[in-house]
Amino acid sequence: KPKGSCGDGLEALCVLKRELDVFKEARKAELLAEPLFKNTYIPDSSMILLEAKTGNDGNDLDKGQIVMEYFTNKTEAEIDVELEAVCQRANEGMRALGFSVTKRRMTTRFFHFVKSDLNDNNVVNKLIDAASSVSGRAVAPAGAVLSDLSLIIKRGSPKAVGFGAGSAFDVYGGAHQRDEHIDCDKLLEFVKIIGAFLLEY
Repeated sequence: KPKGSCGDGLEALCVLKRELDVFKEARKAELLAEPLFKNTYIPDSSMILLEAKTGNDGNDLDKGQIVMEYFTNKTEAEIDVELEAVCQRANEGMRALGFSVTKRRMTTRFFHFVKSDLNDNNVVNKLIDAASSVSGRAVAPAGAVLSDLSLIIKRGSPKAVGFGAGSAFDVYGGAHQRDEHIDCDKLLEFVKIIGAFLLEY
């Protein structure tokens, strides 16, 4: 129905967000159960809202949308079932406001959940030794997200690994922030680690 204000749409988005928060907690629990993720910042950012919007400068006051990304070890088909349930529950709460979820679509890449084979992996062992020696602190393998490594593992070697410097989504200069960057001292340490690794490899 036509709306004279986007206020109802905002209330409807809040209903949808509450259901998405439940979805987020399920993703967090999954990743906390994964040994390579449990000691990283990734489970806390297992679902990120990228955009929440209702209205369009006075137009489309009867419409709204949420854009998000999420990390999961489930298949795309399994997640599709969960998201459909989220929409159905949200629709029950939004009905009184005159809203419902009418469209749900994938808008970006799907990174497959894959694991590097760490058993008897000479590259990993050498990297751990080099990183621990150069940094002076204990370094252990950990999971990563939004990496093309999944393609390399699926199409190339299961022994492939990724290694680099990075930072969390919710810190200044972190992933996708306006001033995204790597601190010079981290970059220098990374270069030294790679040098030490190459000398031994």
